[in-house]
Amino acid sequence: MSKPVFCRLEQLAHLRLPTQTFIPAILQELHHIIPSIANTFCWQDENDDLSNIYDEMANTEVYDAFVRSISSQTSDKYSHTIEWVSKLDSPTTSFDNFGKCPFIAEFYNTIMLPAGYMNTCFVPVFHNTTHKRLGVIMVHRPKNAKRFSKTEQKDLQAIAMIIAHGIEHASQETTAMTDGWSQGLLITNQAGELQYSCSMGSKLLAFASTSQFSEQQRNTDNLHIFNNFQDLIDNIINQGKHSQQDEPPILNMSNAWGQFQLKGTRPSLKFKARK
Repeated sequence: MSKPVFCRLEQLAHLRLPTQTFIPAILQELHHIIPSIANTFCWQDENDDLSNIYDEMANTEVYDAFVRSISSQTSDKYSHTIEWVSKLDSPTTSFDNFGKCPFIAEFYNTIMLPAGYMNTCFVPVFHNTTHKRLGVIMVHRPKNAKRFSKTEQKDLQAIAMIIAHGIEHASQETTAMTDGWSQGLLITNQAGELQYSCSMGSKLLAFASTSQFSEQQRNTDNLHIFNNFQDLIDNIINQGKHSQQDEPPILNMSNAWGQFQLKGTRPSLKFKARK
């Protein structure tokens, strides 16, 4: 890999960007180095368990599959694949493991292939000093693309060290991923139960509802999954009683996908997100 390419990645790693900004930026930069149709990053928590995911394709079916994987309490293709991914010690590809791990092949046949991911290079990321697991990079290629070469895997291992530096020195400040906002419409009743959402609203709701994956957080039909949501409902109701109120009530939240706002108006919620 050329020195200028390393310089661009190292510049990103030294900007002290919050991880929700740094990870999407560096995954995008990877397209100039390692050919792929999409890149993914999974964070690992203090117990070395995969705890969150950023996927460039923002495919909600793949997202739901990873939710099932991480929250699965049964011995199945989900739990086996996630356990395998979370314990990798060096770069490897799905092609190299189909014959060794039938659960991986089944996971790809039913989840990843429909999304267009035929071959994936998995690269573990370790803290450069403590060697604690920080996450896993996943670089996806379609069926007709060439396999990952040994040189590409070596380059990705070097890139993983740069990513680790960026995570280690990340700022704790919340920063928007883009200058613009995406918006969608949600309509709920007074109990906080979702009655209607437009397509963009559903997409943003799926992203905003997970800072940590769990089986409980998968059901987004009740918006009380958001902390202080009842306060937002109460403020919306009070807003209708006091028409002189200038600004609509807003609930802010953020996670690795970006910053999100629920802006309450009667009879609907405007869902706004920076990603």
